[in-house]
Amino acid sequence: MSNQWMQGILRSKKSKELLYMLFPNLPTKTLGGSFFWDTLDRKNGWKLQKNLITEHYRILDPENVRQAWSPDESSIWRTFRKFTLVSQD
Repeated sequence: MSNQWMQGILRSKKSKELLYMLFPNLPTKTLGGSFFWDTLDRKNGWKLQKNLITEHYRILDPENVRQAWSPDESSIWRTFRKFTLVSQD
């Protein structure tokens, strides 16, 4: 499967919505985004990252456990703000 084909599929809004419905978030330990991830923001140990290949987003907690993911940038930013506000207490 070529990278261009995958990116074409994931750019479609309908495909992104279907992907999000089929694969709910399961908190999963990660390597922290050393490969294939661009860290867009860090706050209180939390990271918001974008995948360089699929262009989807994820939020990692301070222990590098994925707590949320989304193909939609605006929704993941809202979720990131919620997580980081709660973690300030």
